[in-house]
Amino acid sequence: MNRLFLRTYIGLCVTYVIATLIGMAFLYPSTRADVKESYERTFGGGLSLAVDRIAGAPRGERAKLLAELEVRFGCPVAVLPWDSARIEDAVRADLAAGASKSWWFSALEGGAFLAAALPDSAALPDSAGSAGAVGSTGAVGSTERLEVVRLGPLPGPNTPGPLRVGIVLAAMGAIAAIGAFVLLRTIARPFNAMADDLRRRVTAQRDLLRAVSHELRTPLSRIRFAIDRLADTDSADARAEQLQEIDGDFGELDALVDELLTLSRLEHGDDPLRLERIAVRPFLEELATEFPRIEVDLAEDIAPLRADRRLLRRALVNVVRNACRHAKARVRVHVQAAPAPSHLRIVVEDDGDGIPESERERVFEPFVRLATDGRGVGLGLSIVRRIASRHGGSVWIEQASLGGCHVVLELPVGG
Repeated sequence: MNRLFLRTYIGLCVTYVIATLIGMAFLYPSTRADVKESYERTFGGGLSLAVDRIAGAPRGERAKLLAELEVRFGCPVAVLPWDSARIEDAVRADLAAGASKSWWFSALEGGAFLAAALPDSAALPDSAGSAGAVGSTGAVGSTERLEVVRLGPLPGPNTPGPLRVGIVLAAMGAIAAIGAFVLLRTIARPFNAMADDLRRRVTAQRDLLRAVSHELRTPLSRIRFAIDRLADTDSADARAEQLQEIDGDFGELDALVDELLTLSRLEHGDDPLRLERIAVRPFLEELATEFPRIEVDLAEDIAPLRADRRLLRRALVNVVRNACRHAKARVRVHVQAAPAPSHLRIVVEDDGDGIPESERERVFEPFVRLATDGRGVGLGLSIVRRIASRHGGSVWIEQASLGGCHVVLELPVGG
């Protein structure tokens, strides 16, 4: 799902860049031409007037005249040499080709400008000398002494050059990219969670199928072997023994199927909870009649639980049966207050060998059995965890004060 998010995000960014480039290719030239025409129409007359006034004025009065023109036009007016760096080459080419005026935008000086060539009479010094000439067609001849009148930066909205437009569009694209990232990330988060959950479920189902196949194969192999032996024996006692072994293997298969069905119903929520208020003391005392060896240590004032009686009994039976299987002599059941007053803890502990800390979380996975435990199918604690989760509780394992395993089942109390 993260790859889908990245593909979508990169696709949006690329689409924005392409759309921007196409827009600039089609719109920018026409926009620049329109602005150029607007500037020439607005300031062209003023430039012609400035050229005429400067051409007819003595060179010594030029500074005063330029100051007056600046006040009149509202923008700087300058007379520059033909080869001045403040005039673009394209402008000189326009004027040399016969244009009466030329417009350009200078990103360096930050504005739009108009320029026109002075007639050669204005370009000549007071003393005799040679100079360039502007003929009747306006074409510039020799440009050694020719001068140019420049207006600008001109007032009004200036059309930015492609570089500035590109920078602005890039900034807008960056803002849009950040916004799209945040938006897509917000939208993609639940999909990512769903995809991760689906991947976990598929992996769990695959592992479960593999484990079930292994668990079924073992008793089935024993049954087949017992049947073969049964066919080869004539002894009534041997037949009875083989039939008893077959019956035990069928019982193991039946228990495995029952555990699998229970686990599947809990996983998919097929079995709705039948919640009721359950008094803890009589519930655990009833459990003690089924497991006489356990010690039940209860306080007098125990809040009732809110749980499904059938599933709660299944969870506690699984935990107590494991404790009795691994205990050396003692199994104790007692109740503790949870940090949250809305929950109660039922603790089952034994004096067996316990579970290594590194394995205490793994034993809640389906079909996980410790190397020292060759009995059972490894689904009991998985079912306990799912029952606790269905009730809004939890279960975990600690080191017991008796030295063995300390299983804590935390469940909500009744309202």
